[in-house]
Amino acid sequence: MLQPLIKVKKNTESGEPLIIKAADPETSGLIAIEDVFEWVKEATRIYSPDTWYMLMQYDGLPLFSETTLACGGTKSMRKSTATFHYLRGNTRSELLKRMSVNVHEIAHGYYGHNVFRYEKENDVTGYWDNITGYIYLTPQESYYFSFPE
Repeated sequence: MLQPLIKVKKNTESGEPLIIKAADPETSGLIAIEDVFEWVKEATRIYSPDTWYMLMQYDGLPLFSETTLACGGTKSMRKSTATFHYLRGNTRSELLKRMSVNVHEIAHGYYGHNVFRYEKENDVTGYWDNITGYIYLTPQESYYFSFPE
């Protein structure tokens, strides 16, 4: 039988989850984090490493990306938001609920910027009328695609 990673009780006053006991040393580090914003980031890193990887890859992308087109022109993109822009709330519960929104929206930006990164790193000539994209599944599996509109 699988043991729970963390035993949780609800605080009867605020309704916030209280972590009672962690099953492993890394998880027990969460208990000591009082800042709820840092807590949810660390929980994401521990329990969803592929998601954390994507967020950190987005975080490391340049603010401005540009690639050359076959016609001699260029196309460009600006990074419009910070990595945790959509992560809002005052409690652990609120932040956990908002992390899924944050991951979803940041994945859109990661998708777009990776088209530029991939084309630049692989010396791929872009075509204005092509549909291009970059699908991230895991740190080991992602796909660039380009085809005529």
